[in-house]
Amino acid sequence: MRENFDYDDIAVDMEGYVALVEIRRPPYNYFDQALISQLATLFEKLDEEPQCRVIILASQGQAFSAGANFDDGSGY
Repeated sequence: MRENFDYDDIAVDMEGYVALVEIRRPPYNYFDQALISQLATLFEKLDEEPQCRVIILASQGQAFSAGANFDDGSGY
């Protein structure tokens, strides 16, 4: 698999049969609707890829994920 995945806060590296998916929102890697959608789309693509047998989900920074950030900036 050599498809170039274009995601805002996710990096993908394939080595052999293993896909390393890394969330890149350090230091706390908060998730939101956009990140969840990108991960779901990516995992569906990897599931269809015969050369991918394992997916490792990792993240940069201090915490794997400190939780959700669904703030739209409105202050409510």
